Amino acid sequence: MINLDKHLDRIQEIDPVTGTMIGLSAASLILSAVGLFKQHFTKGSRQCSDLADKERSLCMLRAKALAKKVEVAALKDGLRKCQKAKNSEQCKQKIQAKIKKVSSEVAYLNSRFADAKKRV
Repeated sequence: MINLDKHLDRIQEIDPVTGTMIGLSAASLILSAVGLFKQHFTKGSRQCSDLADKERSLCMLRAKALAKKVEVAALKDGLRKCQKAKNSEQCKQKIQAKIKKVSSEVAYLNSRFADAKKRV
């Protein structure tokens, strides 16, 4: 489902100017995960465009929560890839902090979805 390797291949390419390997870093892994979130949220939100107002808002909340779950999965995959980074401990700490933040966003979106669904 998640193809983080495609994004990491671009990151790990050899820089033609300096001839050095562009190393893995927490920032590059996080940016890849955010890119996957945007991609999945865009796909999910397109499916909501034809719905009425209340259904559309529920659909958008669900799409955003699902896209955030994809981001968490990509970050967890990136956490395993931190072993290849120069400073693997710092990489792990940054990604774990981001996983915690995004997981709390998922929980918040799920609670908002449950509340909104009760009102509909």
